[in-house]
Amino acid sequence: MSFTLTRDGRVLNVRLSRSSGEQDFDEEALAMMERVSMPSLPGDYTGDNVPLVVPISFMLR
Repeated sequence: MSFTLTRDGRVLNVRLSRSSGEQDFDEEALAMMERVSMPSLPGDYTGDNVPLVVPISFMLR
């Protein structure tokens, strides 16, 4: 999952970096990013935002 985290903790420009191959998992990963609550960037961070790429894993039981 790739996205941009803004100084105030907003998540923008969300997109799948790579499909899981399962549409339901891909859709849930995107939906999860709409629900996520992120902290603000640290005060000593000099940029306005930071681009991130993070792995998303699902475990079936």
